[in-house]
Amino acid sequence: MFHTRHTSHLVSLIMLLLILAVSGFGMSLFQSKSTKPKTESVKLEYSGEDEPTKVDGDLRPLALSSNRLLVPVGDTLYMLDAESKGVWEYSFEPNIIFDFIATPEGTIYIAVSDGGLIALDTSGKKVWHNFMCGSANYSQLKNYGGGFLVVVSMEGYREYRNSNSEDILEFWKGGKSLWSKEFPRKAELFVWGDKILAVTKTKTGKEIQEIK
Repeated sequence: MFHTRHTSHLVSLIMLLLILAVSGFGMSLFQSKSTKPKTESVKLEYSGEDEPTKVDGDLRPLALSSNRLLVPVGDTLYMLDAESKGVWEYSFEPNIIFDFIATPEGTIYIAVSDGGLIALDTSGKKVWHNFMCGSANYSQLKNYGGGFLVVVSMEGYREYRNSNSEDILEFWKGGKSLWSKEFPRKAELFVWGDKILAVTKTKTGKEIQEIK
């Protein structure tokens, strides 16, 4: 009889411990779920009323520091902080951003449609600009040699004016173009140390040409 009571008490104690353990695990699981931070998103929009029809989908955000991020969205350049809150925005509407870079000194250069090359400071204020007349466009930008490289696309002349000219590569420093060279049409500009490369897609792969 005593053995039976002892066994019964032992079983009850084990059951109680199991209940407490399970309930404690459930409570900790509930707490971990309830305290899981919610992911927040930020929506950045075009400035114009209509969505631009010509947008380079390969343009990615550019981190200037751990607390500053540049995000191009069609016709607008946004500066965000570490919490994805807007610091400033600059609209180029109705023109579209083709490419942009930031120099180590803090100047932001943007190539936009309609032949525009624009420089902003880190506060979003325009400090310099250059516009081309005609059908050419500044397209690709890369930092290089204390200045920057820019590709002048002649696609407009080839398409609308029956021109057979290649694109043009220019080196800019101090707000001036110091030299220019022929650049293969539809090639991607790439900087490798002090080398300037033109990468062109072919039917069988890619062709890499050094621009000297």
